[in-house]
Amino acid sequence: MPYRLRGAVFVVLLCAPLPVNAQHQEPKYQTGWPCVGKVDPAYVRTSEATGGKVLLLQPQEVSGAADDMSLAQGHRETVFRSAGQLDEGVHDFDIPLDSTIESVYFFVSLQCLQFVTIVQPSGVVLQTDDSGVDSRAFEAIRMFKIKAPAPGTWRVTVSGHGFSLLIVNAKTDLALTAVSFSQNGAPVAGLAPLGQLVRLEANVSGRPRDVDFQFISMQAAMLQTIELALEQEAAARSTYAADVTLPKKEFHVLMSGVDSNGYPFQRVSHGLFVGDR
Repeated sequence: MPYRLRGAVFVVLLCAPLPVNAQHQEPKYQTGWPCVGKVDPAYVRTSEATGGKVLLLQPQEVSGAADDMSLAQGHRETVFRSAGQLDEGVHDFDIPLDSTIESVYFFVSLQCLQFVTIVQPSGVVLQTDDSGVDSRAFEAIRMFKIKAPAPGTWRVTVSGHGFSLLIVNAKTDLALTAVSFSQNGAPVAGLAPLGQLVRLEANVSGRPRDVDFQFISMQAAMLQTIELALEQEAAARSTYAADVTLPKKEFHVLMSGVDSNGYPFQRVSHGLFVGDR
């Protein structure tokens, strides 16, 4: 059966309340939660497999879960997703936004967060009071919804360390709608058969060009390229398929190419494909 790229699980981790810094003041790390906390890997794996989020919120910040759901509404396509531990320092992530994107939602979380900046393709730093921007700030989380984002490469810069989650979701008709596996003609249901030969099918909507596929890790690192052939195409819907050997570790499927106006795009499978441990 196909792995549908929809749905989410939200996990909120709470502990004793601490003072919260003002939105634009980032002097020192807090001495308590969430900076000194430990994020349970089981929560991370479950949320990644379902396309959800681990929300590092303090008790007085629980409204952040509702803010996230509201800002994320309608942004069904994943453009970028990375989860994992970051060492102390400044980290940059380049995100290609294409011309089919009507609205984009950046969810940026870092356990010991100092600051977040987003730079537009023009080189101008995004401001929270810019036209078309709706933002929220919490101790370890920043949220930005941007209407009609300029196509091109956007750069997200975060400073700090600890568990990190960066998700960029978009409202767009250019979509990786489903990924499915089969073996010996029978659909694979449940856990992915890691390291095994399968037939992989990717269903796509929109009119992309020069389409390529990759397996990428939970941290968005490339694992291997895969050659999928265009097998069906009709009315802005297409299917790509081939026999491939899955990675031996959990993975996402990434689709990239150019949109109808020649801008680079990428889409990532909503949930992480995991196997037995």
